[in-house]
Amino acid sequence: MRLLNFKFDHFVATYEGGRDSLLQRGIPEDKITVIRNAVSDYGAILTKGWLSRELGLSQDPLFVVTTSSLIQRKRIDFIMRAFAQVEAAMNAASNCPLPHLLVVGDGAEREKLERLAAELKIVGRMHFLGLRNDVREILTEAAVYVHAATAESGTYAIIEAMAARLPVVVTDAGAARYQILHGETGYVVTQDDFDGFCGFLKRLLADPVCRRELGQAGRQRWEARYRIEDNVPQYHQLYLRVTATRQ
Repeated sequence: MRLLNFKFDHFVATYEGGRDSLLQRGIPEDKITVIRNAVSDYGAILTKGWLSRELGLSQDPLFVVTTSSLIQRKRIDFIMRAFAQVEAAMNAASNCPLPHLLVVGDGAEREKLERLAAELKIVGRMHFLGLRNDVREILTEAAVYVHAATAESGTYAIIEAMAARLPVVVTDAGAARYQILHGETGYVVTQDDFDGFCGFLKRLLADPVCRRELGQAGRQRWEARYRIEDNVPQYHQLYLRVTATRQ
């Protein structure tokens, strides 16, 4: 990184922690700009309930969704084990609608994860959707978004969930602690806090008012910090500054 400092005029960090990391590696503060990753808005086109019909479900369940490459550092197995524990607890409380877990994405660990689903006895309530080009539509069908990676940067998946008014439960990796206001727009737990992850997921699934309030607060945070309409002008101004310095 110090060698790159001699070759590049400026560095962009996609979140505040990324800036701190660059500083620790010897990059001067005046050569770093924080420009958060951002996404555009999206309005659902398909009629509510389309996903349940596609999956052959007789009624609309509570969908828990994660969007991810199926690779080790994304820890889909962690999410599956948490889901299995929460689903079993909700099954014991007969007054709760039972959730279904959606995994959007593909990767090297898919076969291993499919075997794990059988071991956990959640095959009927877990759906590997593979690679999709309608992820934003899927998010509008979900009740809760989950993410459990061990390493990230400024995760687009989390801010897409925020834009879709989804409350989230995530592990503390990369920008998660900056994107999510714990207890206000979702919940952030340490990477080894399995019980905490399960507890917050169960809380959201059992409480529609909590889901709605946190989801709406997440949407407002996206509007204030992670809109593409704000992100693009920041890059444009940075390019103007850097080229002016070069000239």
